[in-house]
Amino acid sequence: MHPLLEALDVAGSIVTIDAIACQPSIVERVVAAGANYVIALKKNAKTLFEQAHDHLLARRDHLPQHRSRNLGHGRGEERTVTICQDLNWLEATADWQALHTLVLVETERHTSTGTTHSQRFYISSLTDPDPAVYARLIRGHWAIENNLHWQLDLTFREDQCRLRKGNAALNANILRKTALYLLGQDPTKISYKRKRKRAAYDNQYLHKLLQNI
Repeated sequence: MHPLLEALDVAGSIVTIDAIACQPSIVERVVAAGANYVIALKKNAKTLFEQAHDHLLARRDHLPQHRSRNLGHGRGEERTVTICQDLNWLEATADWQALHTLVLVETERHTSTGTTHSQRFYISSLTDPDPAVYARLIRGHWAIENNLHWQLDLTFREDQCRLRKGNAALNANILRKTALYLLGQDPTKISYKRKRKRAAYDNQYLHKLLQNI
C-alpha cells in the first residue's frame, strides 16, 4: 500500500480504502500527500475499534444522522449513517493523524428469506458536519468494489476458481485485476470478454495492451 500511495498523485482527493489500510502509517502518508481519507475500521485496529464502537453506540441517538431507503431486486434496504466529531474522550485517536470524524453505518435488509442487520465503522479526516457526505463517499466506494468483483466474475469466472493452495488464489486475483486494468485502457467499444478473446489470438493487440503497464 505504501508504494502505491507514493506512485499516485492524490493531493486534493478523498481517499477511500478498506480496513486492510487502517494503519497509522498509511493514514500518515495519505495526509502527507495532501489528501483526506475515509477508511473502514475493523478489529485489526483493536484499541481504536473498541473505543469507537462503544463511543458511537452509546451516543448515536443524539448525533447527526442520515437515513436512506432503497427498493429493488426483491429486497428493501434502509441505511442509517451516524457521525461523531467530538473525539476528546477517545485516547486511541491520538495515534491517528488528522482523525476528525467517526462514522457508523447501520444497514437493515429485508428479503424474502428474512431481515438482516449489519454495522460498519469508519474513520475520516474530513470535518464536514453533514452525515450525507460520508454516506455518499462510502456508497461510492462500495459501488466501485462491487462493479470490480462483478466484472472479474463475468470476464474471468473468478467465482468458479478452485485455487486454494498457498498464495495461489491471491496471485491469480492480482493477475486478473492487472489484466482487467489493461483491457480497460483500450477504448474500443466492445465487451471485456471480447477484448480478452482478441488478446488471446492477436499478438499485435496483446502487445498494445501490455504497453500500458
